[in-house]
Amino acid sequence: MVDAPKVSCRTVKWLRVHLKAKFSILIFIIAVLRSGPFTRCQSTKRHSVKSNCRNKQTHNVGLQNIRKKKMENSKIEWTDHTFNPWTGCTNVSPGCDHCYAESWSKRSGLVQWGNYPRRRTTENYWKKPLKWNAEADAFKEEHGHRPRVFCASLADVFDNQAPSEWREDLFELIREYDQLDWLLLTKRPQNIAKMLPSDWGDGYPNVWLGMTAEDQLHFDQRWKYLQKIPAVIKFISYEPALGPLRLPSQGSLPDWLISGGESGGGARPVKQQWIRDAIADCREHGVAVFHKQWGVYKHNPLVVNKGLNINQAKARDKFGKGGGLVDGKLIREFPASS
Repeated sequence: MVDAPKVSCRTVKWLRVHLKAKFSILIFIIAVLRSGPFTRCQSTKRHSVKSNCRNKQTHNVGLQNIRKKKMENSKIEWTDHTFNPWTGCTNVSPGCDHCYAESWSKRSGLVQWGNYPRRRTTENYWKKPLKWNAEADAFKEEHGHRPRVFCASLADVFDNQAPSEWREDLFELIREYDQLDWLLLTKRPQNIAKMLPSDWGDGYPNVWLGMTAEDQLHFDQRWKYLQKIPAVIKFISYEPALGPLRLPSQGSLPDWLISGGESGGGARPVKQQWIRDAIADCREHGVAVFHKQWGVYKHNPLVVNKGLNINQAKARDKFGKGGGLVDGKLIREFPASS
């Protein structure tokens, strides 16, 4: 009979610590995967919004739980929350060339960009608006306006490659959580009319419809569709600003215009005069205007026109990516809404 090898107490202690550490890492990885907005395997089965709303009575959140920081769930200056019912999109114009959402998809590996299937976010993620809606009164008391939800930053609500039943679920969610103002932004306004719910009528009171236009050409192409759609608020995202954009001197006008330069590596330049002209048009026609950013500091007018170096510009203009002051003023207005 062969005697079993002797193991020292020190070796046993090392093994215990080593195995415990590996087990802890495994538990952490599982927890992260469960808590994120995506599952590893996507189901094509339609999720029930009613099941997402089932436990509404358990969410009794008061003012004490509202953070002082306004944008608790989004770093985008003109919204309070961001919601993505699904992810994935296809580039449709030059404004998409340096799309941050496409860059995100490549880094995360969670969805393929372009002509590939869209990926629906998880049922747990779809419950987030329930919490925001429950907190809406307290939020308004704290910040002076209803919570705004940008939908969607990583997709397009009116993308014809997204399953129609997902869009139906989204509008059911929007109807259910009517204490939130939903900002639906698209590069495909030609699809809006045929994709709105049958009870849209003159527009849901808590839905703002917007379109992106990077220059005059794309504004003229897209506004002719959006201007015909009834909505309580219609808005333009002139971002990234890649060329001049002037509002029409007559006819239908948007209620709000957001402007901004392109950010990130390889950002294309935005000219100060483009932004000045867009703001002047808004002033003339009574359109609310929100200048978000210059994108990168090397395109900030303090550097381009005033001759400051980048560090000096950063010290003087700390608003948004690349700064956001226009002729020394921060211009960030919102349209009048309920």
